[in-house]
This record gives sequence, structure tokens and C-alpha cells, in this order.
Amino acid sequence: MTTHRPIAEIEAELKAALVAERLAKEELRKSVKPIYHHTIAQVPIMGFDRVYDASCIMYQLTGKVLNAEEMKAAGNTPFEGSMRYLYNTLSGNIIMAVGGGSVFIEGLDGMMALSEFIHNNPAGGYVTPIVEKYRRFLLL
Repeated sequence: MTTHRPIAEIEAELKAALVAERLAKEELRKSVKPIYHHTIAQVPIMGFDRVYDASCIMYQLTGKVLNAEEMKAAGNTPFEGSMRYLYNTLSGNIIMAVGGGSVFIEGLDGMMALSEFIHNNPAGGYVTPIVEKYRRFLLL
């Protein structure tokens, strides 16, 4: 003889299983953090930007997520981006951010660290330690 379980009991089990699944997915999502790789490089002047001073060079700071596929598999959305900066070779300083972007270096100390890196490495290079120390996240 077949015994039937009450619908309320089955619904309660289903609800508990769905809650457990949601919590497990959330834990998985939280466990996978982005691994960033930031570089800075000279870039050509683009669009409506005009630089009329030959002592100024445009640089672009770019951030890539190295484990983007792992993040997607865990339910995360990798956030990558870039920001352009105008560097003055005479003063040895970044003098301004240009346009919009998504890798923001915060404060004078951050700009000075990035300026010093460019001064020592005019072709650009790996700047993840600087970005991690001075990055300000703005997600709109």
C-alpha cells in the first residue's frame, strides 16, 4: 500500500531545500574574489581630446580580471575597466584624469605614486600594487 505525504510537508521540504540552495550559491559567490592585473601604457589621443603641449603624454590605466571565468561560474560579474591620465614630462606628474573611466586612483598620494612609476617607466607596465593601495571603487 502506498502512503501519501501531506502537501504541506512536501512544500516545507521544498522551501527548505530552496533556501539551502540559495545560501550555498551565495557562499560560493562570496568565496571567489577577483584577481586583478593592472597595467599603464601610453595611448594615442582619441576622439575629441586634444593635447597642445608636447610635454604631455596620454596614459591609460587598464584593469583586467585574471579569473573572470571562475568568477562567472560562481555567479559573480567580473568588473574590468580603464581610466586615462595626462602626464606632464616636465613636472613629472600626472596633471589630470581625462574623460570618464572606472579605475580611479584616490588622492594626491595615489597620483604621486603613479606619477613616480611613469617617471621611472615611461613605456608603462604593471601597476597592480599601486592600484590596490590607492583604488577607489565607483560602480554606477
